[in-house]
Order: sequence, then structure tokens, then C-alpha cells
Amino acid sequence: MGYRIAGVVLFAICSVLIGEMNYSSRLPQVRLSQGKEGFEKYCRKCHSLEAGESGFGPTLHRIASVASTRRSGQSAVDYLWESVVDPAAFKATEGIMPVGLASEIGREKLFQIISYLMSIEGNRDYASLWGVFYGKGKCAECHILNPVNSADYLLAPSLSGVGVNDEAYLRESLNCPSCYLSRGYRFGKAMIEDELVSGRLIEREDGLVLINRKDSGFLVTKISKEDDIEWSETKTSLMPAYADGAFSGEEMDDLILFLRSLR
Repeated sequence: MGYRIAGVVLFAICSVLIGEMNYSSRLPQVRLSQGKEGFEKYCRKCHSLEAGESGFGPTLHRIASVASTRRSGQSAVDYLWESVVDPAAFKATEGIMPVGLASEIGREKLFQIISYLMSIEGNRDYASLWGVFYGKGKCAECHILNPVNSADYLLAPSLSGVGVNDEAYLRESLNCPSCYLSRGYRFGKAMIEDELVSGRLIEREDGLVLINRKDSGFLVTKISKEDDIEWSETKTSLMPAYADGAFSGEEMDDLILFLRSLR
């Protein structure tokens, strides 16, 4: 296959990718006023925030404290997420939480609502809201959550709508990312000057591009058709597999719950 390196460039995360691929800048911004508005719109008709009062559902008075005691080993934040995303997982009362409410609310609004509920007792530590996706897993370094068309140099697909898949699929996608390669995301490798270069593969009329991560951005290797460089397509995803104890059971459950909320 006739190809030659046209250039190897280390791309810092900048320009149009700022806010999309930069880890620290992509943490959701807590906006309690939006959370309160969301609560009034979606929750108030069934839940009260006052002691001793309730509607179709139980009161959420002091819910930040109460939620942490509902299920052993589950944090208040995880419990609140689960109560909306998967209301059948645990029932504190005989009330019925509407199925599909998380889809109606949307992930960003739900984030603000839970932030608001956690803040009522003066709790301003929102780190747990960001969870494994933004924290230990560093998933946000490669994946975006917005429903946008992927630009050429994005390394991984958008996760917008991924929550419509069942839990088994999401869990196996984390444990064995090469088992489910996303459409439009091909991977390849080439031997260039005695160095094996691999990455996401994009073929173009004048050659091809291989994209991989570096500590501060992306290594983009452009190869033209003007010389002889052997390359091949692979079936191995660049995403690390998390099957070998990278996360604790609780951390994996937290990440799955977050992904299920992306609908």
C-alpha cells in the first residue's frame, strides 16, 4: 500500500475542541437555580420538601441525609440518580415513580435537580455528582455527551443516547470495548521508520490519518499515497478494558448508572 508520512503533529487541546476534549473544563457546572426550576417542573407535583408533607410520593425533606441511609453501601447521590433512572431498583414506599422520567428530564437537567436536592441542607461538595465518568475513569477525556456529528479528529464517539442500551450491553462494552466497535470508528496501524504507530483510522483521497492520545492532546499521523508504507486495519479499540479490576464493583455500578441516564 503506497503511503508516505505527510506530517506528525502533536495537537494540544485547543480551538474548537476546548470544552469538548479537555478533562478539567468538561465538568458540569452546578446551577442551583436551574435545579430548583427543574424540581418545581418535574418533581413538585408528587414530592414535597417540607417535613410531614407528601403527595403521590414521599416527602423529600432532608433527602440528602435520608438518601444515604436507604441502601447499604450506596451514596446519597447514587441513590437519587437511581431513583429516577431506574425507579424499580428500590422502592422506599409504595408509591410509583414514572418509568421513563429520566428520558423526559434529560441528563443535564437531572444533574441540576440532584445538585439542588443535595444543596438544601447546606451540602456544597458536588464531587460525587461527577462520578467515575469524570473522575477516576477519565471517560470525558475522549467521549463527549452532546448529540453532535463527530469531527475528524475526535478519538471516540459521542455517548449521547447511549443509555437506551440495556445494562448488560453497557457493562460488556466497558469490560471488552473491542467486542462492540462503533460504526464510523475504524482502527489501524502502520510501521513508520521502525516505529509502530496505531490509532483511529480515517481514510482520505490523498492518504490516511491515524489518531491516538498523548498526555496533553492527540498524536495525529498523516500518511500520503506517495511512498510505500504498509498499514493494516485492526479490530482492537483504543479504549482500555476495565474487566481486570480497574474499578471496584461500586465504581462500575456508578459508571453504568451514569451511562444509563444518557438518554
